Amino acid sequence: MKRIFLTLLISLSTAFALSAQEYHLGQVVTNPDGSQGVVFYLNEDNTSGWMVALHDAASICPWGPIGDIDGLDNVAPVNSDFLSTVFLDYDGFDHTQKIRTFCENTNYYSPCAANVMNFDNGWYLPSAGQLKWLYVNAIFYEQALKEVGEVMGLKTYWSSSVQTDGKAWGVMFGAPYPMEHWAWNAGFTAINRESMLDNSGLGYAVRAIRNLDFSPLPIIGILETPAAICYQNPLDLVMPTLSHADTCGWEIAEDPSFSDPIAYSGQDLDASYDGWYLRFWASNEEGTRYSNVVTITVEGIPTSEIHGQQDIYYFINDVFTYSIDTIPDAYGYEWHIDNGWPLNYSPDSPQCEVRIFSKGQATLSVRVYTKCGFFEKSILIRHDLEPGVIIYPNPNFGKFNIQLFGLEGRTLIEVHNYLGQLIDQFEVQSALNGLTIPYSLSGKAAGVYVVTITNGYEHYNKKVLKESGGSYGITHY
Repeated sequence: MKRIFLTLLISLSTAFALSAQEYHLGQVVTNPDGSQGVVFYLNEDNTSGWMVALHDAASICPWGPIGDIDGLDNVAPVNSDFLSTVFLDYDGFDHTQKIRTFCENTNYYSPCAANVMNFDNGWYLPSAGQLKWLYVNAIFYEQALKEVGEVMGLKTYWSSSVQTDGKAWGVMFGAPYPMEHWAWNAGFTAINRESMLDNSGLGYAVRAIRNLDFSPLPIIGILETPAAICYQNPLDLVMPTLSHADTCGWEIAEDPSFSDPIAYSGQDLDASYDGWYLRFWASNEEGTRYSNVVTITVEGIPTSEIHGQQDIYYFINDVFTYSIDTIPDAYGYEWHIDNGWPLNYSPDSPQCEVRIFSKGQATLSVRVYTKCGFFEKSILIRHDLEPGVIIYPNPNFGKFNIQLFGLEGRTLIEVHNYLGQLIDQFEVQSALNGLTIPYSLSGKAAGVYVVTITNGYEHYNKKVLKESGGSYGITHY
């Protein structure tokens, strides 16, 4: 059996990841996905920070659902610490991820503020502290926004920071204030999470930001075809399109939810894995993604018997055709005969021709090659039969065959019981190369019967023993 071994030629591309480079405030950055942003905050070495989207999100929407969100802490309201707690909340990406998960799990209506941006490519709802930097650094990026995007006007923008289970922090933008003004609450306001409009009838706005050194989750191509495997072979897998991945692999499972997956690294799978499921995974520091799920099909080697005449009267010399059922997707058919009779066939055809010109016997065989290996079949051709009659099976329970050889033309067949009484009589047209007549005794007692065959000057009497235990009718065809 042909073995197909698993080969994983994995190229973990990082071509789309931003390289470590220096930026400057107000710089317009084009990301690998084609989106653009303007740098508004940098760390001390100017190699990482945040960019702001060129435009507000198109949708006017509420912040999201009311209630406690797993892993998302309330940020303390204004107090004598001069908003320091709010200012230091810089986890917008993490907040956005948790809010989106909460919305999906609760079937919250869409869109909400955390869902109207391209989160998969790194854009997220800024936290309260990130909105603060966006507010106070407007002088550094505003000109760039005027040239390539949309300035942040007199609007209230949602943050991803929550104040209570029913409210979230927003910031009212306008003319930039000096830093000390923020110590007295400035643009911060706590807004009902399900609100869409402020007191003036204006919609609360959403402006996404993105990390300069964002590394997106892996991108995995589609597994386009079901995974087919030949019986007790390893899967032959094709690597999907992949980028942004640090590690990756395959896994199989008995159910499509992959509640109990098994790592797949090339082990043989037998027929018990037919109908199982396969998927591909890839991960980096941001998380793990999975491909679509495909069904595993475990295939056996198809087979077929050889069709054609095996018993041939010795006087007949002719070309005989033999065939095997067409095997879907067969790679080729290879015929062979072992006694020198001329054989003619095409490797892509399921049939052959044998020219029989001499008395004797021969074994005809065929090998059929498939994607799961090959199979062989053979038959014995007998070209030495004398004129005569064969009854088989004999004894029987009432059903048997009358096979004629070397008899041509009108042939009379009679059946007598053990008392010599005629119980059936009929005629057939026989041929020199043979004729097989199915016959059945019905309602007749077990015992000895005599079948008489008359063809011209040829005359044969054959005894047939019907054993007890059968209940068949007399039938001839």
